[in-house]
Amino acid sequence: MKQLARQLQQHGYIFTFRTNGTLTCKYQGEGQPDPEAVRPLLQQAKQHTEELRAYLEEKSQDPRPDLTEDTELWQEALRVAAYTDHSVYGVLHGARCIGGKLEHTEGELRLLPRYGDPKITGIRGEEDWEEIRSRWLLPCKEQITSIFDTVKEALAEEKQITGTEVGTKGTKVS
Repeated sequence: MKQLARQLQQHGYIFTFRTNGTLTCKYQGEGQPDPEAVRPLLQQAKQHTEELRAYLEEKSQDPRPDLTEDTELWQEALRVAAYTDHSVYGVLHGARCIGGKLEHTEGELRLLPRYGDPKITGIRGEEDWEEIRSRWLLPCKEQITSIFDTVKEALAEEKQITGTEVGTKGTKVS
């Protein structure tokens, strides 16, 4: 399944899960996909949906299940990152491990520090966060923004399905 997921990713496709568990494969590459190249891959994905779902869910496990308020956002962000840019996946995974939080308000998805108890967070204060931002997050700001935009799209689609509107104001790596 890893090879199938990677091949589709190389052709510009990403995977997301809706809250009802439906696995979606969406083209987000430039231009149009090559139908001759992707048709067999998409057919294979359709035939092996359950195996593909299990593989993708494994890659999107929240490394901090103790921080429950933003688990769903992190799962989606890590899932998208795993098949968009593996090095950025590592950066986001690390940010979550040290207690980073995702906040979705007014159509904006932000990665923020979580200060406080050292048993919960590895971010001791603003100085630590600035070092993490400058060393790890800002060098891949464009990729993180793109991943967050994809997550926001998935959230917006979910809200449309349930009848609630969501804006697409912006994405920030704060």
